[in-house]
Parts: sequence; C-alpha cells; structure tokens
Amino acid sequence: MNDNKKLIIQALVVLICLGFILESFAFGSRNTGKNMEAGAETQELTGVAVQNMTIIDYRPYLYTDGLLNESTRAELLAMEGVEEIIDDGAARSIISLSESRKVPEIYSYLKRKNVSSYTLATLAMPAYFGMTLANGSNVNVVGTRFEYMAEPVSPVGGKMLMRLVIQARGEAPIGISGISPLLSSVELETDARISESSGKTFYYSVPWESRDISIAKLEQEFGAGNVDYTRNDNIIFSSPLTTQEMLGKKYDYVETITEMGITAKDGFTDRQRVIADFGEGVEFMNSTLVVHSIADPGLDFPAEEKYVYTVEIPEKLGGYSFYVNSAEVVATGERNGTIPVKITANVLGNTVVEITGVEEKEG
Repeated sequence: MNDNKKLIIQALVVLICLGFILESFAFGSRNTGKNMEAGAETQELTGVAVQNMTIIDYRPYLYTDGLLNESTRAELLAMEGVEEIIDDGAARSIISLSESRKVPEIYSYLKRKNVSSYTLATLAMPAYFGMTLANGSNVNVVGTRFEYMAEPVSPVGGKMLMRLVIQARGEAPIGISGISPLLSSVELETDARISESSGKTFYYSVPWESRDISIAKLEQEFGAGNVDYTRNDNIIFSSPLTTQEMLGKKYDYVETITEMGITAKDGFTDRQRVIADFGEGVEFMNSTLVVHSIADPGLDFPAEEKYVYTVEIPEKLGGYSFYVNSAEVVATGERNGTIPVKITANVLGNTVVEITGVEEKEG
C-alpha cells in the first residue's frame, strides 16, 4: 500500500474514532430548472424527505465492528483484491482493497461470518423530489450527491431507501442532516428444497372448562420450546350489564367484571353455574394450545395438524442477498423434495436484514 493511501485510511479512522458521522456535502453545479430573477429573495426551509438514493460509488476500504480473528484475516488476505488489513487499536479492523468494485463482495463474505462492515458511499438523490415541512405542506427541491458511512448493502447503481432532513434555499439544498437508512418489506416466492422434516405442529382449541391443564407436564414431555399455551378465562355476555347488575353479580368465582363480560378465577370450571347466574346467551372463550412434536401428543381436544419442514434459503433471490441458510415452514400436509414458499423479509438496499415469515404458497 502506498503512503498516500495509508494517510487516507488513517484520516478516515480518526474521523470514525471521534464519532464523526459524515454529513457534509460537496454540492456541485446544479440547475434548479427555473430562472430566478436577479436579487429575488429566496426563503430558507427545512423539511424531511424519504427517497430512494442511488449508490454512485464506494471507497475501497471496509471498517469492521471489532477486530477480525486470525482465521478470517488469513482468508481475506488470500482473496483477490484485498491489499492489507490494519487494526485500529482494539476497536476495529480496516480492510484496504485494490478497487471499490470489490467492496460488495468482501462485505458479503464478512456478513456470512456475522461480521458487520462499513464504508464511505457516494449517494445521489433523485433529480427533483419533494420534502415535507413541519406544517405538513410539501415543497420540491433539486437533488445532489452526498457521502455517508454505511453498510454496502447494494452494488454500485443500486438503491437505498433513506430518510433525510434537508435545509434548502429556494429549490437548492444547502445542508442535510439526520440521515438514516430505512428498511422496507418485500415478498419473494420460490420453490425451496426441503432439507429435513421438523415434525408436526398440533393446534388445539381447549374448551373453557378444561383450561386448567398442566403446562409444566406438557413441557416436561415435549420440551419448553415446543409448547405454547394462551389461556383464556373470559366469558362474554350477549348483551351488556347495567352498573347495578355488575355490582350485584360480583360472585365469588368472578375475578373481574365489566358490562360486556367476566374473567373467571383459576380453578373455576362450572359452566352451568355461570349460565344460571348470567343467562343462556353467554359465550365461553376457548384457550389455544400449540404443541410441536414428532408423534401425536394424544390430547383429548379438537386439533388441527400441520407439518413443519426446514427448507434451504438461497443466497440470492429476486435480486436480494440472504445471509441465513435455512428457515422453517409450516405445511398443511406431507411434502417431499421441494415446497413452494412465500418469504416475507425486511430489506435494506439489496440485503435481507431479517426474514419475518416463511409460509407455504397456496395453489
């Protein structure tokens, strides 16, 4: 690495160590699209914009959270385009690359090792867009370029949804602050290969009078992580009670009472007593029990049975990069080979930050 490049890295490291978030901007020449009369006064306004920014370039460096371990360091130095790795005290490692186009590739390698990394990105706003003022009105401003320290979540030319606070004079931005990348939600479909069966999930509707079941016993048999119980002690009236009726019907088994229903105390299961006290129109609320098991738990409650499979998640799907290899999906029947799934995910740029759901695609 030449001396000039080392000086640049060291200067950027100093900025990071000082907690400097780069929000200074090199405004080049720009055309507002409208001719302003000489001497005309232009009002300064501040507003908020949420826009997709285009990634113009990355600097050929990556900064990691914490120091790299020796095995990762050795693997990186053997990769094409990695020139040098510098440790900044005990806080981070700085990876110098031969060219900026290698940044997304090295970022992706680190991400799969659960190492977060950042670089300085040059971003471009749309040519002309709107921002919202504090009073709720909208004004249009012209776009410009700016630099921001970010994860390289998209290739050069890709988009990143961001929120910015913009100060403008007329249509021309004169300052930007409060920059924050925003997640967006996407739905992706694929035929996922089944890697293993994880057993079955049994969904039980537990009658009100049977709600005092031993969850501890079920957890002992099937495992605490395989039992989920939502107890419901409520009884709903067909018509509301008056205030006088609520005062007069606070029986010994009533935990709470409102004009629309009661909550019964633990251990009380006498349906006929409730009907005698509150009438035939009451509705007893069932509880929900979910048990994950290889074999049928054999409980005497109505159940819906579903199969659970672990499926492989591809590295790339629909232009987005995934950094998890597998996920669980619930199916209504027995499946083999592949299963059509719909994946719901939160994304930043072209990177999947979180899978929020995987379900079998109907049809």
